[in-house]
Amino acid sequence: PEDELYTDYLTENRIVKAVNSIGETSVLAMFNVCEENITLTDKVKYSDIKNKISDKYVAYFHFKKEYCIIDEANCADITLERNGVEIVTFLPVKDNCFYIGDTEKYIAAGKNMKKVCLDTVL
Repeated sequence: PEDELYTDYLTENRIVKAVNSIGETSVLAMFNVCEENITLTDKVKYSDIKNKISDKYVAYFHFKKEYCIIDEANCADITLERNGVEIVTFLPVKDNCFYIGDTEKYIAAGKNMKKVCLDTVL
């Protein structure tokens, strides 16, 4: 949202969220840049996804190495220590499966995508 451009994240005690997309995949970077030594919490939600093409997404949390379902009814809590970072890759679910790239990379999208079924990661 436009009002986020004018937020002073150093003093507002809010997590910075930046989103971009590649193909059918969205990537959300989250940062705690607060000047105070505090832990911040927020939600990873369906509205964070750019260019939606599905009603259901798998969210892959790069640093936590975890998967969860994100849709209108389901969101995930995120907690970041001071200077903490998380990168979330949103992958559309089709026929109970999704495609994901190399999870060792910061952005698990792009080349060499492999099909993964939900029951193998959740």
